Parts: sequence; structure tokens; C-alpha cells
Amino acid sequence: MLSFNFELLRKQRRQLGLTQEQWGKILGVTGATVGNWERAVSFPSVQDLTKVATVCGVSDINEYFYERIGEK
Repeated sequence: MLSFNFELLRKQRRQLGLTQEQWGKILGVTGATVGNWERAVSFPSVQDLTKVATVCGVSDINEYFYERIGEK
């Protein structure tokens, strides 16, 4: 089973030295939306994740943003 790593979104933003508002402007969403993602209140769309991955230089969204849980 795959679980989305919401904390990684916050980590990436902070590594870039951006506020939630700045990060939102780059991604075309509001700062509140970014905050909701980081707190796992809402989930970013595939399009939004693709934008995050592009800015962060990530080629495989599934490998980067998802972690396997409950598998032996």
C-alpha cells in the first residue's frame, strides 16, 4: 500500500527558502492551499504534484512523494 508523504511537501518548500504564499504563487495555488497540503487537510492534484516535481527536479512522483506501508 502507498501512503502520501505530506511532510515532504513542507520540507521541499523550506529547502527552497519559500513561504507558503510564495510557493503557492509558483504553483498557481494559494498559500492557504499549500498549508492545507502540508497539514494533510487536503490532497494536491496530480497536476499540482507534477508542478512541485518539476520545480524540485523530481522525475518520478510516485517514487518520491509516496512511501510503501504495511508491506512485508
